[in-house]
Amino acid sequence: MSDPLRLLFTPTKVPARDLAFELRVLEAVEHRRFRRQVALYLTVAMAILGGSVFLTPLLWPVLTLPGLPVFLSVIGVLPGIILAGTQVLATQKA
Repeated sequence: MSDPLRLLFTPTKVPARDLAFELRVLEAVEHRRFRRQVALYLTVAMAILGGSVFLTPLLWPVLTLPGLPVFLSVIGVLPGIILAGTQVLATQKA
């Protein structure tokens, strides 16, 4: 009496979790996420840098000595605002 379904569904020992494999998979996922975030941050930084380089000749009359530090501080703060916004959006998705 060899019932194939009974043989198929007989309880067997479940293999133990392979923690080394899980760590390798998690490490690969985190490396991929890190590379994507660095690529995003570099893209934003290059866009802001390129925009500031192209806008500087147009804004030169406005950029007198008192206005230059304000312009430079705005350029320095924009990437932080954009990155903070992406982090807030990422936490809202989760």
